[in-house]
Amino acid sequence: MLSATVNVSIIVNYCRLQGDHKQLRDQVALYRMEALMTAALQCANPDGWCGWAIPAQPGRMVGASAVIVKACTNCSTGATADKYLLAAKRSSAIVPGTGSLDVVGPIYAAKTGGGLIAVFTMRVTPDAAQPDAQTNYIAAHGSVDASDTLQPHTDQMAVAGTLSLASGTSSSDSSSNPTVDKATTAHGVLMTVAWAVILPISVAIAFSMRKTWGPRTWFQIHRALGVIAFVCILAGFALGVYLWVTGGPDLPDILKAHVSIGVITTAFAILQALALVARPKPDAKYRGLWNHYHHSVGRIVVLLAFANALIGFYLGGLGWGWYLGLALIWCFIWSVAAVKAFYDRLREERCTFIKKGGMQTNGATEMSANPGNGAYSNMA
Repeated sequence: MLSATVNVSIIVNYCRLQGDHKQLRDQVALYRMEALMTAALQCANPDGWCGWAIPAQPGRMVGASAVIVKACTNCSTGATADKYLLAAKRSSAIVPGTGSLDVVGPIYAAKTGGGLIAVFTMRVTPDAAQPDAQTNYIAAHGSVDASDTLQPHTDQMAVAGTLSLASGTSSSDSSSNPTVDKATTAHGVLMTVAWAVILPISVAIAFSMRKTWGPRTWFQIHRALGVIAFVCILAGFALGVYLWVTGGPDLPDILKAHVSIGVITTAFAILQALALVARPKPDAKYRGLWNHYHHSVGRIVVLLAFANALIGFYLGGLGWGWYLGLALIWCFIWSVAAVKAFYDRLREERCTFIKKGGMQTNGATEMSANPGNGAYSNMA
């Protein structure tokens, strides 16, 4: 159950979160003086961490800039606090001293009264102080391990909402934006299936099944898989554009790299589709050059997209099982294709050897049976 009320001007904001066997009570006291906001963040989680953040996308953790206070066994006050950029849903991606919050001066942090407290001052934009302005926020709490590393939280340990600095009113909702969550999931599924499953199978068929299925059969399957993958890519790219627009320009570098690689691979996918439309005839002068372009670019882009899929897994905070599963799928596809291509090559070489050997044997038989043959007639 989530509830929140905010009163600006040294009045306390109560945000109650209920998780597994524990109830967290966040108290955030805010007051505004010109363009400065001082906040006191308190939470009843003395052995863990709690944080408050301004998200790049409403309700979204990835890309948010936060202030997090956590328990610290080696600190004199029993706690430490810093600003963070929430670059991904992984502990290793949450690095202190990062983020875009304009915190003024040091952050005071302590363990007190069975909880944690952090007091900090930050600059806010003039627009945020307007009467009708709403500032999105997210808050969450979790545990720390033996090395004081922040551990991921569950949805039940987080809250999201909006805050008006002018009127002091706030509202809370779920910990994430359902529309954005669904778009993110759909984007990841479409791109992973297209780039990491369908296209590798299509490429593998192109170089391993030509002589088994015949020229028309393998090409039709290769093209059909390419069309299916291309439709998935376009749909996934459209969702990616939507997520980029809703996320704004202030995004983590790793997310910007993911977007840049996605734009490049999608552009080459479109070029590959156009190349198929303009494919020269088999006996055309430039068919060899076209083949070289189509094969080389296709394989390079698929490898690049595979790397981008791994970045997407990292941004989504997926466990190692996803990485292992994708790696096993790729190993299976390419191993089967390689073994098939190797087998076909051996069979072709064997047939060529037998054919040459048969010609030599037939020639020797004809020579021995013909007394007029030059070599035997000389011997005679």
